[in-house]
Amino acid sequence: MDDKRLSLIYLALVGTLGVYGLAAYQMLAKARRAADMPMVLAYALMAVAVVETILVIPLLRRMFLPPTREAASLDDRAPTGEAVTAALARLSVAQIITWAMCESIALYGFVLVVMSHDLRYYFGFAALSLLNFLIYRPSEALSLGVARAAAHEADSAVR
Repeated sequence: MDDKRLSLIYLALVGTLGVYGLAAYQMLAKARRAADMPMVLAYALMAVAVVETILVIPLLRRMFLPPTREAASLDDRAPTGEAVTAALARLSVAQIITWAMCESIALYGFVLVVMSHDLRYYFGFAALSLLNFLIYRPSEALSLGVARAAAHEADSAVR
């Protein structure tokens, strides 16, 4: 998958944060009364979001990301080949999974808004989700590192 498509997927997922916020706002504008919601649910979803940020997303990335390799020189060109294409496909899958996990944090806030009729819940979850999106944004350096590692492995296997 090329970088433009991956960037488009990334921007679409980040854009959903605004869609969720707008949907929550519109829903609350038509709500008649605040709903009673057990606070234990809010605390549980907050804990899940924090654990997801600190543990789950980094561990999933470590599991799914292909190996990377630093440039040997400043003139190092982007390698090509079947092994590189396969490694970049694995990278795309890992990034999409990561971004879906980032988006799920905002969904927790949306669920709380729907249940409590209180828009304030959404902002904290959306901010944490956006922070994760910024941390795990598409990176040309990461793509090049994965391509270099795949090309190096392919060259080592030939020899």
